[in-house]
Amino acid sequence: SCSKTRGAPTMSGSPKYNKQDIFFFLSGLRRSGVINMVGAPRVLEDYFGMSKPTAKKYFKEWAEQVE
Repeated sequence: SCSKTRGAPTMSGSPKYNKQDIFFFLSGLRRSGVINMVGAPRVLEDYFGMSKPTAKKYFKEWAEQVE
């Protein structure tokens, strides 16, 4: 089958997004100043269609590498 994501998917069975895309999205969201970043996991859930635990995991990873 042909995957539309660049590189290997980060979660098995989830070709909709990869870590690079999510981190880029979060960095843009932070720069925009549109929301308090505490609300970012919810935005990830809506935008990427991921579960709450997955969104929190990616947000935590992103936040740790930003600081």
